[in-house]
Amino acid sequence: MKNHKKIRPAERELLAMYLAEKKSKSECSRLLERPRKMIVKEIKRNSSWVTSKEGKRVQIYVAISAQVKANKRQLNSAHNKQELKNEDIYKYVIKYLRKGWSPEQIAGRLKLEHPGDKYWSISHETIYVWIYGQPKNEYKLYWYEYLRRKQKKRKKKKGRQVHKSHIPDRVSISERSEEANNRTEFGHWEGDSIEGERKSKKLSKYECVKSTDKYI
Repeated sequence: MKNHKKIRPAERELLAMYLAEKKSKSECSRLLERPRKMIVKEIKRNSSWVTSKEGKRVQIYVAISAQVKANKRQLNSAHNKQELKNEDIYKYVIKYLRKGWSPEQIAGRLKLEHPGDKYWSISHETIYVWIYGQPKNEYKLYWYEYLRRKQKKRKKKKGRQVHKSHIPDRVSISERSEEANNRTEFGHWEGDSIEGERKSKKLSKYECVKSTDKYI
């Protein structure tokens, strides 16, 4: 028997010819060196229904049509690649998405129903990735349309941002002059944590301010 798992286009041509010659499925299996079960499955999945001259619906195997069906099935399979860990989680997610549950609710419910069970453990982020990576389903709907906001693209929540003030030419408090530090000279301003202001205190009549090399 041949090792490769899938039937190739050339084998479909031969199979169609053998069936047209009225060979049995067992004989086709022997000639193609394929398991009989595989041949039966191929004929069942990729045959076409036509109307005979007598007006009856009959199933026939045509190589080119069988290849088109096989290609289409392979393409759909690639688009719907299982990315939800296992079949049980896949069915669970599909069921509750259709009920209007959010990925956060689904992932949280699985934790409650199966605590500590890694088989049933999945993050809501993984569910979101799957949702936005899928084509339309059998109801001609995208999976994001089952979400409450129906957003076409995922918008991740951003954490709280720290407000930063942009004061031009500002100087670090560690670099301020002694005059500014003891507030004995006018013209120095200091912003506090709420962007308030610190003004120079008034000088008493007994205090003096040094200006260059003179006193006033």
